[in-house]
Amino acid sequence: VLGIFVLAFFAARRQLAHAILSVFLKFLPFLERLGMRSLVDKVLDGIAPLGSTRGVSYAVWWSLWSWVASIVAGYVLLFAFYDQPNWAAALLMIAAAALAVALPAVPGSVGPFEAAIIVGLQLSGMVDPANGLPQERAFAFAVVL
Repeated sequence: VLGIFVLAFFAARRQLAHAILSVFLKFLPFLERLGMRSLVDKVLDGIAPLGSTRGVSYAVWWSLWSWVASIVAGYVLLFAFYDQPNWAAALLMIAAAALAVALPAVPGSVGPFEAAIIVGLQLSGMVDPANGLPQERAFAFAVVL
């Protein structure tokens, strides 16, 4: 998170980024041959919208809406597998899945994603083998999701 703020700061103050890069290039001149100035410019161009308050507000706005859409979609899909879904289950499984796919794992995140969905459903009480709420249904739900 701190790195994003630093990059956004440099995107808004490009001259400062180039001055710091020049200092690094004096100590590590071989980086000049790799086209570091061009690479830094491309990175700063890509994150330029985060250098303004408006750009950050748009990014936060759309990020919040994507989370809301994911949680609502998970809640609606719970109706296909469970008699009484709840919002806590949808929130926990989406949050757990987001953390699971952020971790480096196998290609396609096959396995950690499904496990995170099952854990989220267990934490919310939707899966409890002792009370007749089997894990198999949770696994099927995770595969469909």
